[in-house]
Amino acid sequence: MPKKQEKKQIPGYYLRPDGLYEKGMTINGKRVRFRGKDPKEVLFKISQYKEKEENGLSFEEVAEAWRTKYEKEVEYYTYTKTKAAYTRIKDWFKDKYIKQITPQEIADFLEDLANKSYAKKTVNNHKAILSNIFNYAAAKQYISNNPVTFIKTPKKLKQTRRELPSDEDINKVKNSIHCEFGFLALFLMYTGCRKGEALALQFKDIDLENKKIKITKSVYFESDKPKIKQPKTDAGIREIPLLNALIPYLPKGNKEDYVFSPDGKRPYGQSTFNRHWDKYQEQSGVSCTPHQLRHAYATMLYEAGIDEKLAQELMGHADISTTQNIYTHIRTSRLNTAADMLNKLDF
Repeated sequence: MPKKQEKKQIPGYYLRPDGLYEKGMTINGKRVRFRGKDPKEVLFKISQYKEKEENGLSFEEVAEAWRTKYEKEVEYYTYTKTKAAYTRIKDWFKDKYIKQITPQEIADFLEDLANKSYAKKTVNNHKAILSNIFNYAAAKQYISNNPVTFIKTPKKLKQTRRELPSDEDINKVKNSIHCEFGFLALFLMYTGCRKGEALALQFKDIDLENKKIKITKSVYFESDKPKIKQPKTDAGIREIPLLNALIPYLPKGNKEDYVFSPDGKRPYGQSTFNRHWDKYQEQSGVSCTPHQLRHAYATMLYEAGIDEKLAQELMGHADISTTQNIYTHIRTSRLNTAADMLNKLDF
């Protein structure tokens, strides 16, 4: 068996008892020690350290630190909605150092999203996540300012908007009350509740005597399981009228029971809800989504002459501009319908 070669002392390096070579250096005012199995490895580590000190942290390191903090601060459902955008961002900038990323590179990223036909809302979501990451980096003093501040969203992006339910769909909802989920569809249309708000509703929230419904909570889904949360803004907590059209179909239950539930004791899970809604659409012929029925309620408010401020309160919008945008969309749709009808006349 060959004899193990003994390591020799080399000038400028300390040969440690464990056989590693060590070199101490002062870099940017800090005393740092580097170790390796030979001087070549020590010099490589010194080079890596100096590069890191000069360039700072990578974008990916900072982004992951921000993501970990963000995940703890927001609800699970809110976090899941950012995951796809966050992954795209990290993949685009992963080879960059955080302090080297320029406003132009961020603009190029947003332009690439625009060229791939992402909607304005989606592009703005990516921009907001980027801005949050750079704000985090600035707060940690990894960078001096947020480069996203200087960037505008690309122009002429498509804007997605859920269409209002058709008159045909509205009539089908009214006529399908005896289908499974028929009452739920009618309830959404005549209350303007979000799907999660309806699923969280308990019998104690319905004041039949005064014809009021209290909205104080909502269901969200975590790995398909229903979870209860408080509204994200104070505007979400509200009272809405219980319309006469709903009263004959209200089921009965104990105060703590859930109105829309497989057994009264728990809300529907996501996959169960989707399966029942698909069955309802098949039975009734209704093609619209639960959220579109919320917009049907907004249309009812508009046609009843309810002003935007009161409509905002009834819909639970935190920002009146949301209500105004819906009202504008309804108004435009009505004008277009009127124009089509007039154009068919024989003048």
